[in-house]
Amino acid sequence: MTDRLERCPTGIEGLDVLISGGFPRSRTILVLGGCGTGKTAFGLEFVYNGALKYNEAGIFVALEQNPKLLRMDVLGMGYDLEKVEKDGKLRIIDGSLSRRGPEAIIKSRVSPSELPTVVLPEKFKMDDVSKKILEVAKQINAKRVVIDSISSISEIICGGSDVRNTLLDLHYALQDAELTSIMILDTVDDESIITKGAVEEYVADGVILLKTNEALNTRTLRIKKLRGTKHTLKPNTFELTANGIRVG
Repeated sequence: MTDRLERCPTGIEGLDVLISGGFPRSRTILVLGGCGTGKTAFGLEFVYNGALKYNEAGIFVALEQNPKLLRMDVLGMGYDLEKVEKDGKLRIIDGSLSRRGPEAIIKSRVSPSELPTVVLPEKFKMDDVSKKILEVAKQINAKRVVIDSISSISEIICGGSDVRNTLLDLHYALQDAELTSIMILDTVDDESIITKGAVEEYVADGVILLKTNEALNTRTLRIKKLRGTKHTLKPNTFELTANGIRVG
């Protein structure tokens, strides 16, 4: 059967062959995992490869980690974020806790002036994040967006149903803008807790679970769901290398 879905290749070595060439375009993929499983690296490589390999601009929304430190941390994996930012192929939206504190300290943490980072105000709502993503997407003709992480949404707003509705609104806004999106979610390693809040059912078109096995010193990636795509449910080992992620 011919695959009629337009695909957005991840460029991650060994992954696209498992998912018919990439994620379906304009869909939302949920990437789940515990601490140290490689979730941020996965999201960054998606937008970074988009810029370098496929000439597609992307947006990375940092709701937790300081972008300045993030740029430094990922250099060891071969991601030169500053280069693609200066080329206009990547825009970082900073909604991290690093924006809080005395003004002098905040200024020392933000990006150099030549990097066009979008810094959200100290107090913001999820509507502000959504609007800013759509605004930036038009400016740079973005095709990809990563939100790291949606776990922070529960700290921005209160109430389980509000979180679900907010995620739904965000999902449909990104879909209408024809953005292929990755939403990162921090979880414990127990899969029985992963579905708490039914995030997958109500939001995601795809769910990818990242895990670590400290005893075997391995990381695994499992595609739990990807609509419109034939895929295996078996875990695949992957590595974080000096040249990015390698699956298999």
